[in-house]
Amino acid sequence: MDDPLLQKAWKLHRHGLFSECVSLLEPAILRYRSVPDFYRILGLSCVRSGDLQGGETYLLRCLQLDPEDRLPVLQALAAVAVRKRDYSGAVKLLLEVLDEDPLSRVAKKALEELKTVLSSPEGTVGRTALDWQSLLPRIRNTSNGIKLPQWLSWLLGALLVLPVVVAGIWWGRGLVPSLPLLQVRPGTLADLTDVAKAVPAVTPSRLELSADQLRQALEKIQSLFQDYQDSACRLEINRVLLSNASTSTKERVRTLVSFLHPPDFARPEASADYQDVRSFPELYEGCAVQWKGVISNLASGAKEITFELLLGYQDGQIVEGVIPVRLKFASLLKNSQVVEVLGQVSLDNGKWNVEGVGLHILGYRTP
Repeated sequence: MDDPLLQKAWKLHRHGLFSECVSLLEPAILRYRSVPDFYRILGLSCVRSGDLQGGETYLLRCLQLDPEDRLPVLQALAAVAVRKRDYSGAVKLLLEVLDEDPLSRVAKKALEELKTVLSSPEGTVGRTALDWQSLLPRIRNTSNGIKLPQWLSWLLGALLVLPVVVAGIWWGRGLVPSLPLLQVRPGTLADLTDVAKAVPAVTPSRLELSADQLRQALEKIQSLFQDYQDSACRLEINRVLLSNASTSTKERVRTLVSFLHPPDFARPEASADYQDVRSFPELYEGCAVQWKGVISNLASGAKEITFELLLGYQDGQIVEGVIPVRLKFASLLKNSQVVEVLGQVSLDNGKWNVEGVGLHILGYRTP
């Protein structure tokens, strides 16, 4: 591997400095937009650092650029699917592996165990035992570039099977008398007993909540959080943060934000309304939006792509709103394109914009 940037990124990744690796590579996305090894390292580093959405996007780009070395990337995407509890998606990816390599014993076994889990009477028994990180292949430095060794990939994939088999044996022998249908999602609020102490606060607030209203809001946050309705959960979190709740309660709620997942086209959530966001952007910070419009004032920089989305202009002569959009991933865009942007509301120096996490190109706006 002769490229200095990729050499440095590989060393960071090898030493487990995944966030540093992402920080090094992301500013160079536009310059390396056609280099599969770049996206392979960036994608795996994102996944290992917890950015599943970004990692999946970069791995798909790697797959597009280098279809010949697709099997390890498909395995990494299967690991992401397991992490996101998209077990059906993991099955589809393993089937793709078997299409390419019908003799793959590890893929066959992993697929068999996943199907067993999906069809089990308890619905989710054993799913939390799946070790998604064991599916992630390692990256090695070779003279011909960065490659994911298949033998190691399948060996790691075998680790997916073992916990499920052991859990199945224990279950069959009655050694595990009862298992919860769903694992409690990490980050849940543990105690609500002191919530009555949270109001009123001394500092001024945008929203006034009574003790009962605050208790209901916290219960709603927990319910939405456990149901993985992350955008709706973020809205309720913001409501508490903008309220007259005590500082301790706000800090307790704020800890959940780091556990929320960004929106995904594969898991649609209700989009925030433009007029609602416009009238109270602080309340909708971090919430999902999915809006269609026409690209205007497109600008591509070293670290990001920016443009203004002319909301609703694709359907008529009236522009419902002009929305600043920022993309931190590479995409070939042009002015006057009709797009559907999936993103989150972001605040910057008192002004709001949309930080895009996904984009569909739908065509061009005709005069």
